[in-house]
Amino acid sequence: MSRRLWWAGLVFLLFISLVRFSWVILLPAYLLISDQRISIRRVIFAFVVGGAMAIAVYLLVSYTSSPSHNAIVERVGAMGHSPCLL
Repeated sequence: MSRRLWWAGLVFLLFISLVRFSWVILLPAYLLISDQRISIRRVIFAFVVGGAMAIAVYLLVSYTSSPSHNAIVERVGAMGHSPCLL
């Protein structure tokens, strides 16, 4: 896979994750399958970097979405107060 195609795929996944947050679960998988060699180090790297990107996407969605119109932001925010509110 060429570097340009790899970056285009990553940008597409980040953009679609901003539109629909549930797509963020594909980020670690994309980082993992983009390399031919799969090792335990590569798996850890994919999940750490994918998790960091997911947190960044979540923060961007929470700051840019209008109040009470995004279920994921409300549910994560409610976890700090009471897990029964989920």
